Amino acid sequence: MKLGKCTVPRYLKRGAAAGLCGYQPVRHEQVRIICVETGQIFPSMAEAARFCNISSGNLGQILNTPKAAGKDPQTGRLLHWQDYESWRRKSPAEREEICKEIASYCQQRPIVCQEEPGLIFESTVKAAAWCDGDPSSISKCLHKIYGHTGKHPVTKEPLHWSYYGA
Repeated sequence: MKLGKCTVPRYLKRGAAAGLCGYQPVRHEQVRIICVETGQIFPSMAEAARFCNISSGNLGQILNTPKAAGKDPQTGRLLHWQDYESWRRKSPAEREEICKEIASYCQQRPIVCQEEPGLIFESTVKAAAWCDGDPSSISKCLHKIYGHTGKHPVTKEPLHWSYYGA
């Protein structure tokens, strides 16, 4: 039928209001969220998302992963999020392991442009400044999402990126 995931419930609600069906929407229990860096507990994903000025959809995609979403409004530090109930059930050793995984994931690895192997950049931001490109596109190139990104400052040829030593 090629209908959006929000369209069908909306049609069912209208049908129920008109007496055409007996649709009762299921109310999902709100999931409490904890910020790994601050230890602050939020009553819902929406509240946590509002705190760091991002969408709850973005927060939901990275929940319980080592990826960051949003920044602390006071310090500007990137924030990592976990489902509070599962976090609470973990042992201190398991929590420490998650924190190590986050730190390892966030650590900058040097990168190199394959067209200029002698140039080593300490971050995607510095590489992007060299080629007048986009840091997130270079990151996607490193993760094999894009084949190439940016143009060589002199030859204007497309650039290919890899982690240094990989």
